[in-house]
Parts: sequence; structure tokens; C-alpha cells
Amino acid sequence: MCCRSNKCTYLRVIDTGPACYVEDRANMPIIDASYSTCKMFTGSTSCGSSDKVGVVCRKVLRPIENHELGPCNLDAEEARATGSRVCHHIPDELAEDIALGNHLFDD
Repeated sequence: MCCRSNKCTYLRVIDTGPACYVEDRANMPIIDASYSTCKMFTGSTSCGSSDKVGVVCRKVLRPIENHELGPCNLDAEEARATGSRVCHHIPDELAEDIALGNHLFDD
């Protein structure tokens, strides 16, 4: 699960990318996500490692079914207003990051 502000998404790892040298050059872990994930977090379909888009990601320990993958919102009121679903099964570490405000990034 990855979050930026109240927008979150349940993702599934399907490969081992990006190459280690990309993360070494960026001096941080890099999430190689889909265009739709990039668009949800930034409004653009182009997110490269040089864009330095900040997200917080944590592994969900319970199995996530296919129908649970995709966007959700941490704020129930905002979810209702936008027609999105509310996030459930938030990993403890991510809940702690959220409580500390570590999921909030300036654009």
C-alpha cells in the first residue's frame, strides 16, 4: 500500500524493477509503478525517479484480493465526496507514518 496525502492505493509487486543503479543514483528506494498510479498521485502519467515524487509505502501482511487492488482514500468523507472507496487493512507501520504526517508531501 502506498500513500501520498489522503490518496492511497493497494499495489501488487509484479517484477523486481527498477535497476539497482537507479536507486543508487537517487540515494533512495524507487517505486516503479503504473501510469495510473502516477496519475493518481501527481495528475501526470510521467513519473521518473528524477521527479522525486514522495510516497510512503508499506507491505500489507494479509493477502489482498484482485478486487481490492487500486485506489482508496484515508478520509471517509473525502472518499464519499469523490466516489472512491475508503482504505481498509492499513499496515501498522503505515498507520504510524500517517499519524506522524509522514505521508504528507508538498508538490
